[in-house]
Amino acid sequence: MRRLSKWVRSVATEFPPDRRGTVAIVFALAAIPAVAISGASVDYGRALSVKTVLQSAVDAAALAAASNSKASQSERIAIATTMFNASVASHGLNSIVPAVSFSAKTVTVSATTESPTQFMSLVGIRAMTVFSESEAGIPSTAGTACLLALNSTASDGIHVQGTNNFTAENCWAWANSTNAAAIYGSGSAVARAEGFCTSGGVVQSGNYQPTPKTQCLTLDDPYRTLVEPSVGSCNFNNKALSSGSYTLNPGVYCGGIDVKPQATVTFNPGIYIIKDGPLNFQAGSTASGSGIAFYFSGSNSTLQLKGGANINFMAPATGTLAGMLFVQNRASSIGATTQIQGGGRVKIDGVLYMPTQVVNIAGNGDLNVDAKMFAMVADRFTLQGNGTLYLKADYVGAGLPNVMPQTPGGAVLVR
Repeated sequence: MRRLSKWVRSVATEFPPDRRGTVAIVFALAAIPAVAISGASVDYGRALSVKTVLQSAVDAAALAAASNSKASQSERIAIATTMFNASVASHGLNSIVPAVSFSAKTVTVSATTESPTQFMSLVGIRAMTVFSESEAGIPSTAGTACLLALNSTASDGIHVQGTNNFTAENCWAWANSTNAAAIYGSGSAVARAEGFCTSGGVVQSGNYQPTPKTQCLTLDDPYRTLVEPSVGSCNFNNKALSSGSYTLNPGVYCGGIDVKPQATVTFNPGIYIIKDGPLNFQAGSTASGSGIAFYFSGSNSTLQLKGGANINFMAPATGTLAGMLFVQNRASSIGATTQIQGGGRVKIDGVLYMPTQVVNIAGNGDLNVDAKMFAMVADRFTLQGNGTLYLKADYVGAGLPNVMPQTPGGAVLVR
């Protein structure tokens, strides 16, 4: 026994414990993060490839949605989604739903997906999130608006009723309101234009040809930065013109101007300040003037063109109010009603701008059928009666500068 024990001890001394298996296990465990780190560049490269595809897809989608200048928001979403899906289909990126959002002048498309990892999954990172976003702006112009209702919340931004007819040749009618009844129709009235567009909804769309588009982008007030004339002291007070012939000169008309039946008035070229009173043309009156503009300031300062008046006005071709015929100071007579009635012979070339007033068109017969250029921008519009109003966009034929409101046009990427 003593000899066996001694032999065992001698063998144990010659063959000490072998730790090489333990070292191999430790090295294998340590190699996992090392492989993951070295392979991260491969996974990242794949994610960059996905990012490139995704960015190209949202760019194409944003441009496609913005390029259709007259499309509604719902139509833009459909356009963007279709274009996005077509762009990613050949790259195996399926089941990605792009997000589409809007501002007054842009369309934004974004998308998010996951890029699976091969090496980084060894340390629990199974995918990398990839996000891309693109914004397309609409800075250029594609068309003309002859009628623009600026109010952003009210019902009846554009309202036609009765048997009134409305015709806008080669131009659009636009309502900025988001109200469900932003464009409203009733009776047998028929409104025709190149198109109708609103940020809100439509009631009785059958009164409009073509059918109005909804969820459209809003149009900025094109005359917000218009240089308005200064209003000095009164040159005339409560000017009332009875039967007879008159010639008026530019100046400040406090209390307004009242042109009575059988009065014939010629307005010499220039700017007429209508302060604290209306510009009133009664039935049977006659007025004419070329190169003239009327600027409304103060309280009760409105245009009242009664049925049966005969009017022939042309806006100035040059100057600070070039192309503008009737201009309201936006802080004056807010919520008042400017009224234009047919029944007489009315020819108005220029722009009517009443940004915080309601414009009511009524009466009988054709209104402005012989004009070349006539556009209206106001808080909102009501058209009634049984006449026909003609809006025109031929500023070249009128010999006036192009100051017409413009609708959205060609898209460009801005981000």
